[in-house]
Amino acid sequence: MQNFPQNTAQMVKRSIQGTLRRYFLSPKREKSTENKDKRAQTIRSLNYENKAMFGAVLRRSKKSQVSRTVSEISEKSSEFFWMMQKKQKTENITGNLTNTPSRPSLPDSLLDLQQNLPPQPKIPRKAPKPPTHNTQTIPFDSTTLKELVDIPLVFNKKHSIQKQSPHDILKLPSVGRVLQATMPEASREALMRWKVLKIAELGEEGFRKLNERHLSEGASLHGWIEEFFSTGKSPEDAEFEGGWKSVQGFLGKVQPKIVEAKISHPFLKYHGIVDCVSLVDSELHVIEWKKSERMKPNLADTFDAPLQLAAYLGAVNATLPAHGLTTPVLRGAVVVIYSDGTPAHVHLLSNSDVRFYWRAWLLRLQEFWLRSRDGTLPEPI
Repeated sequence: MQNFPQNTAQMVKRSIQGTLRRYFLSPKREKSTENKDKRAQTIRSLNYENKAMFGAVLRRSKKSQVSRTVSEISEKSSEFFWMMQKKQKTENITGNLTNTPSRPSLPDSLLDLQQNLPPQPKIPRKAPKPPTHNTQTIPFDSTTLKELVDIPLVFNKKHSIQKQSPHDILKLPSVGRVLQATMPEASREALMRWKVLKIAELGEEGFRKLNERHLSEGASLHGWIEEFFSTGKSPEDAEFEGGWKSVQGFLGKVQPKIVEAKISHPFLKYHGIVDCVSLVDSELHVIEWKKSERMKPNLADTFDAPLQLAAYLGAVNATLPAHGLTTPVLRGAVVVIYSDGTPAHVHLLSNSDVRFYWRAWLLRLQEFWLRSRDGTLPEPI
């Protein structure tokens, strides 16, 4: 197509822009016959102007419609390709008329918006939730795990034992951790209620200091007992302490063999610190010291202390030579020491008592390893 003179092109451009402005920027009116007539008149005016500038529409002879085979259909036969080709021709004509960049038409604006849309955020697929609580490597196969409750109190050497380094022992669960993780639900709820009430009474900082004080007092008491066994004399800084007065009378009956020793069970895979292994009435006992501010005249009042004692006793029996012992330990004693100086309660456990609590400990240990395998260990309190 030949180029129009510059003045003619500008006149055509103004005419088209004015007509479009009147059409698209006119205020909205209610639909009526009068509005329809005006729109029809506008369209006729546009057609007249187009015909005056570009001539009449060329009509081609109709060709017979022939169905195309699949091999004949290509991307050029699609309606989208045809529309894009028409759009390209229109842009070329407008560029020749104005020699300046034209304002984008409505389809171009929509296309730009579509191309510049922000990327849609990817919604990650929900992966299976990992175990909520910490898990630990299981040192047993399924068969051995089922047979844990049948391990005897006096360890049988037929069970295979792997030599453990101190670093490997630290990776094992402690007796206290096993007992806390497998605590009966009623006891756990009672402990949580007590904790909540104490925090409400003392505040977070006050509750933290209370725990620190209890730990410090317990460590001091154990230190005094150890010093007494090594020197045979009462520690000077313990003379006026209620806990020392409470336990002093019983210590004269004790002939210690092991004091505050680290122990571990080479087959059952747990560790701890045994308070004392000593002769009491000419019989070897594992002794567990427990400090309390409330009276506990019965063994049942000490909660899991007998299970803790049985766990230590079983570990000592499994490693007798390492502690200089040749005779298995078959008895125990839970000694409750009172802060106000009240004489301690000494709860002696016979051979049958120890075997009963040993079985109960094995059940708790088995539960711990099963829940550790399944990832259902509760959070520490």
